[in-house]
Parts: sequence; structure tokens; C-alpha cells
Amino acid sequence: MKHINKLVIVTGGSGFIGINLSLRLLDLGYKVINLDIKKPKNKILNKYFNFCDITNLNDLKNIIENYKPNYLVNLAARTDLKGKHIKEYAVNTVGTENICISSINSQSIKKVLFASTMLVCKVGHIPLNNQEYSADTIYGKSKVKGELVVKKYSDKLPAHFIFRPTSIWGPWFQKPYRDFFDLVLAGRYFKIGKFSCTKTFGYIENSVNQIISLMEYEKEIEINTPIYIGDCVPINIDKWADQIANIAGKRKPISIPFFFIMLGGFFGDILNLFKINFPLNSFRVKNMTTNNIIPSVLMKELTKYPKISVEDGIKSTLRWINNSDN
Repeated sequence: MKHINKLVIVTGGSGFIGINLSLRLLDLGYKVINLDIKKPKNKILNKYFNFCDITNLNDLKNIIENYKPNYLVNLAARTDLKGKHIKEYAVNTVGTENICISSINSQSIKKVLFASTMLVCKVGHIPLNNQEYSADTIYGKSKVKGELVVKKYSDKLPAHFIFRPTSIWGPWFQKPYRDFFDLVLAGRYFKIGKFSCTKTFGYIENSVNQIISLMEYEKEIEINTPIYIGDCVPINIDKWADQIANIAGKRKPISIPFFFIMLGGFFGDILNLFKINFPLNSFRVKNMTTNNIIPSVLMKELTKYPKISVEDGIKSTLRWINNSDN
């Protein structure tokens, strides 16, 4: 079904998820406007780009009043873990409040989707309800504050959902999973055996289909548990590395003692102090060794688009890596 004349504003549409979401929406027949502070790396989407810093309420309101969108998907965010204070993540807090205010004042918006993050809870902690938080990073805490802002305006907003992406990967991705693919392909990823984690990942095409399914869902629904975007079947990171290497025709990664992985993490921490990039640090080592299996059965029930397998996702990602100048 083609959704002719239905307009979606995607804030943060120049980012990883935003690029893929915009492409999928266009494929389905939607009109798209991307609000961001930088142009998308996919030049096909340049004509849909509008400069907008969502922390500027007047600019945001004027754009929404001008375009009169039917839907708004807020992906705009600062997502790195380098910030020292929550004020550095104003786009996640002030920006979210501005999206709420602008949506309330809009006569055209039918539904608003707010992207949060699974890091509103520390890695390994699975919340029982929407009120439970345990963020242990400044980024995660800024997203907690953003969720609370949405809840404050909830009674006045159009229909809306907060969704939390899990570990999303695929074409147009960057750190950390682009680094993971690059390490495997270069033969520099080392398996850590019994310490390797199993976690919920989400292939990007499945993830944007889940987001669009939420956007298109027309029935009234009361959700008391968090909505996570991700694939239902968790993946063991070492087995995933083997699968990537096998499909790419590369040597499978070898195993090394966990002690050396820990040393690499500490070494990465020291280099980061001098602003030198290194593929490992203590946070990533913890992330690689802590199981994080998040229930995504709800999205399995709500998603109406066909699921893409891990194998096909890897093939598509490898084609993108090989054919792009990213």
C-alpha cells in the first residue's frame, strides 16, 4: 500500500537510523522531511534535508507549521558516551521538550514517536515497567530525562510512543558495530570464549520496519512495559563474528585469553584520555562480556512487515561496506 501525500518529519534524519528510516518511508510512498544540523551522508536524501536545531523552539515550531506533517519521528540525539554533564546532551532533553510543545501546537500531527535508548537502564538490567530506570552513563541519564519529559506532556500530546533501540547494525552504521565488522574483516577480532556475551541486536531494516509499524498502528493500545526495537532472537557475539567471516570469505577469528582483552580495554582508556581512537575501552569490554537479552515480543506482534534474516542482513551490510566511500 502506497501512502501518497502522507508527510513524515524525521528529526535526526541524517544519522544511521534516520537515513534508513527515510529511505524506507520513501519506498513505501511517504513524503519525508529531514530536520538535522548536518546533511545526510547518503546524497540521495539531500533534497529532503532542512537545517534545524531542535533545541531552538521557534525554528522548530515554524518548520512544523509550514510543512504540516502527519507524523513526526524524533531521532535527533547526541548518542556518544564522552559527555561529562547532562547539559551537554541538551538535544536529548531540551530538544525532546521542544518536540512535545511543537506537536501539541500542531493541527496536523496524528502521531509522534520518540526514540530513547536501552541505556536508560544499565547493561544487563531488564526493567519490569516504564517507570524503572538504572542508567549508569550521562547519555543514558539524559535519555531518562527525555522520557520523563514526554510523560509530563503525555495527556496533551497526539497519539505517541517512546521506543528504545537496542544494538542496531547494518548499512550506514558507525561506532561501535562498524568497528566490530571492520575488525572481523581485517582478521583483528579475537574471540573470548565463555566470556563472550549474548545480547539482543537489531538489523536496521527490521528496526525501521518496526518503527514504521508503530507509526502506522491505528488501534488504541495501553503499554505498561518498555517498547524495544530489536530482533527477537539474541546473538552470541563470537558466533556472529564467525558468521560474518564465513559469509565474507575471511578467516574465522581465533580465541585469546580474556586477560588480554581486559588489557586492551585499559590501554584504550589511556589512549582516549589523549583523544586517540582505539577499538577497545573498558566500557566496550564490559559491553562485550555482559549478556543483555531484552524481550522484544511486543514488536514481533505489532510489526506487519517481513523479517530479514541475520544472514541476509550481513550480506547487505557487506555490500554496503564494499561499495561505499563511507
